[in-house]
Amino acid sequence: KVEVTRCYISFVMSMLHLRGTDSVLNSALSQFEPALKDFINKELPEVACSQLEPLMEKQASAALSSVLVQLAPFLTSNPPLPPEPAARPGVSLVNWGSFPPAQLLRALVQRRPERVAGIIQRIRPQKIPLDMLGINRSVAIDSLGTTLRSYTEELTVEGFNSFVPGSLAIQGSGSHVWSTASFEELRFGAKLQAQVRSVDPQTLTQERPLLEEFQVRLQLGHVMARAETLAMVSQHTLNSMEVDQFQDFGCLVASANGTSMGPEAPLALRQLQLNVSQPWAQVAPCGSLDPQLAEVATTLLKVILSGYVPSFETILQSSVSKMHHAMNDVVKQILQNTPPCGKTEVYFGPEGRVNLSLLLLSSFLALSGFCALFSRQIFPHEEGSEDDESLAELPLATHPAVPVGLARSYPFFVVATLVLFLFSDLGLGTVVNIAFRAGDEVVTIGPAFSFSVMTLSRDSIKGGAWLIAVLVIGLSGLWPFVKLGMLLYVWL
Repeated sequence: KVEVTRCYISFVMSMLHLRGTDSVLNSALSQFEPALKDFINKELPEVACSQLEPLMEKQASAALSSVLVQLAPFLTSNPPLPPEPAARPGVSLVNWGSFPPAQLLRALVQRRPERVAGIIQRIRPQKIPLDMLGINRSVAIDSLGTTLRSYTEELTVEGFNSFVPGSLAIQGSGSHVWSTASFEELRFGAKLQAQVRSVDPQTLTQERPLLEEFQVRLQLGHVMARAETLAMVSQHTLNSMEVDQFQDFGCLVASANGTSMGPEAPLALRQLQLNVSQPWAQVAPCGSLDPQLAEVATTLLKVILSGYVPSFETILQSSVSKMHHAMNDVVKQILQNTPPCGKTEVYFGPEGRVNLSLLLLSSFLALSGFCALFSRQIFPHEEGSEDDESLAELPLATHPAVPVGLARSYPFFVVATLVLFLFSDLGLGTVVNIAFRAGDEVVTIGPAFSFSVMTLSRDSIKGGAWLIAVLVIGLSGLWPFVKLGMLLYVWL
């Protein structure tokens, strides 16, 4: 029940002038003017308050009762979450307590708090995907013939730049991960549509509905959040991923797909605790909402939130349990509909048969060249009297001054060199791997970076470094083949 403890209405009439048709009426009206002004300025506010107080108490009590009916499930004890899913037989799950990359992350958080804080504080405001989460975005409040319906169009989380350095802590055990963080000013922003429908109690006719758009900013103040997350991830799938695949959402989903049995998803938020200092709310008009009405709504929200911090925390924590089934269905739908992990773009160079074929071909050509070099006939041409013009038209291989062995072996050496150039362009010059060590356990991810003519050309084109791409492709890629091809053409 809502009780109005104080009502204050002010009327100020600065000027009142009444005029009649004759002198008698003018005299009466002039004497009535001060009494009417005194009634409007002093007595009328009391009369208005006496009439408005019971009406406001009745309407506000009905509206509050409607709100409490909808909030009652969130204020009661939280229902227990369903049991955690069982691991699928034959699937080795990641132990987040001993997984080397997880241990490296924890060590980085503990030893470099300023660096971690800088990364978190650069996070931009994040929009919550309400469509994917399947949350009920409409709220209806009934109050004695008046219905208020609100619809949440957009919900954002802001204030990551207020992260408290050194407050982040990450712990893991089995498939569970616990994280704690603090923020000085964590804020939520909501863009809402509100529709008011009312019925005239005298005529029982529908009044013209009102439709307003406005924004609500909820500032939680100093917040300390603690979350428990279930992450059942396949150890084999995670170890077989390359560096670029860790940035692919489909590959990350593939590491959790098929790791559990039963109706529960392998990824879930099991617990969320928020400790807030003093929440503060503000209503800002963004459409046709009058600014003064928005200021009144802001005052009402401040009064409602004042002194109800424990209930506010309970509502936030209960939302995790109430939304668990919806979130579970969303996660399962994402696991089913996400396309499989794409192929890695990490270049490993020629491997297997290609690598062996190029080396054998080059060796065979070089060996053939050595065999041709030691032929019996050294000078195939008899000494004659060819003039200089006829000698200039002959290929170098048939020139009298060139030994037969060299004339036959040189093309084999040139082609063998061409094959080696092809092998070097396709191969890797330098490879950088990332190795995570945790005690006796070692996890290697790589190659994280690979350098070759192929990778340098590809990365330069993707990055827009066209000059470097032209120089690498032209001078390191094509020119050696063109140069040797020209020598072979002149020789033959």
